[in-house]
Amino acid sequence: MFKKRNLLKRLMRLCLLSGLLLLVACQSNSDSEVGDTTHAAYQAEIEELERDNAALKASITQLQKPQAFSYLEQLPEDKRGLYQQFLETEALTHLTNFSPEEMLLVFLHSVATGADRAVYLISYDDGSLPNEAEFQELYHQDFYKEHLDVALDFRYYHALAVEERQSTKTMKLVEMDVSFELFSASIFYGFKAQDQLWKIDLFNANVVD
Repeated sequence: MFKKRNLLKRLMRLCLLSGLLLLVACQSNSDSEVGDTTHAAYQAEIEELERDNAALKASITQLQKPQAFSYLEQLPEDKRGLYQQFLETEALTHLTNFSPEEMLLVFLHSVATGADRAVYLISYDDGSLPNEAEFQELYHQDFYKEHLDVALDFRYYHALAVEERQSTKTMKLVEMDVSFELFSASIFYGFKAQDQLWKIDLFNANVVD
């Protein structure tokens, strides 16, 4: 919204300047002391302003279009790059500095984009996690639809934070809140420390209020 206001202000300023230059140019036409060079300079500046106006109008039109939502875009730019490197190399070391909140964004983005391998790699394993083939079968049979619904329903969340009262040093409960008019809901996901990063405790129940 702030960017739109700046563009509109600049557009209004350019329109005003264009009008003033046109007025001066018209007055100059009746002034025999103003030569052809001055007229050409005025005309060139007016044409430049008109091009700027057209570019600004195009930018405003683009900003007014609905923008596609991405959980990945909610991460800082450097973390977005690290996530992409993780997808390419499958090295969990790229995610070691991600907070539990950021790991929830990574998880939901992976669910929404069908990055099943990424979901498996960032899942907490206390020794009972099945092998990847069994994990994928169980995930798609019992969990995928639920988490995909969460990814869709909470994509315009307004709050994301660790619920400190129920969290410990090695387990963080992350709460995501969404509201629209009279509707509100919360989702909780548990993350546990493993391999020097926060992994999602995927098969433990999450709670929606």
